[in-house]
Amino acid sequence: MIDAGQVVAPSSTSGQYVRDKIFPKLNLPDTVVLTLATRGTDSAEALRVGKANLSIGPTSELIQENGIEIVGLLPSSLQLVQTFTAAIVNDSQAPEAAKRLIDFLSSNTDNLLAAIKRAGMERPCG
Repeated sequence: MIDAGQVVAPSSTSGQYVRDKIFPKLNLPDTVVLTLATRGTDSAEALRVGKANLSIGPTSELIQENGIEIVGLLPSSLQLVQTFTAAIVNDSQAPEAAKRLIDFLSSNTDNLLAAIKRAGMERPCG
């Protein structure tokens, strides 16, 4: 990473985490410059067209992009774990369908676990 030069990350929570928490810990030379792109797709595009040499972002965003190669994960001590929740609002137009979706997302079916893995994510531990 010392020779990375231009590094790009999305400007979302994950990119802000890279900028504020990860980069300060790495003691990188001034030649390594981090730019926050508007969206994850923008950071992937910067990498794809050669405007950046490295993109750091959620695996779930980068794994879907053509023309770039995932070279590895950051060490677990540098990971930002984001947990998502689901809820049904009181005036939902389709509360039964919403409940079925939440039940599916809360399950451990092979279909769900395969979809999570394909998306570059993992089930939370615990």
